Amino acid sequence: MLQLLYNCNKNGEISSPIDWGSRRPTEYPEWVTLEVAHGGFATGRAMASFELDIARRDVDGNTTTPTTSPPPPRTNISYLNSKEGLEELLSLLDSGNYAIDYPENGALLVLVHLLRQDKLQEVKELLHTIAPYFNEIRFYPVVVAINNNNNSSKTATSIPGGEGQQ
Repeated sequence: MLQLLYNCNKNGEISSPIDWGSRRPTEYPEWVTLEVAHGGFATGRAMASFELDIARRDVDGNTTTPTTSPPPPRTNISYLNSKEGLEELLSLLDSGNYAIDYPENGALLVLVHLLRQDKLQEVKELLHTIAPYFNEIRFYPVVVAINNNNNSSKTATSIPGGEGQQ
């Protein structure tokens, strides 16, 4: 773990990619949710990154510990570069069949809501803010199915192999 947090330069001086105690301890902006190690130390990795697998949900909606995995089949760009992608986001927004594990996972839903409201300047500003991180951070939610058994309570379950599912 220490090897992730510290490096030695050619002069043997210890350096770290993390600016301890700073409001912005890594290269990520302040709004990115950082992974926090035991003891409250930021590791420098974004929780919503493609590098870390978003916590998987079991039938009861419980989460498991994130693990390393390859990027998911869906990408931020694939949602924005097609009519089908935008329609899928709008459908998720309307149905509520999604889960947001980290705030960043809701950014594309906010974007399509703003588009629907013809707030083009806000869309442009949001895209300007998040686009530099499209290859690193997942800005779309996990697709889930809502089970409404006997109208008693709603339970969210993952859709195996569904779009946006990792």
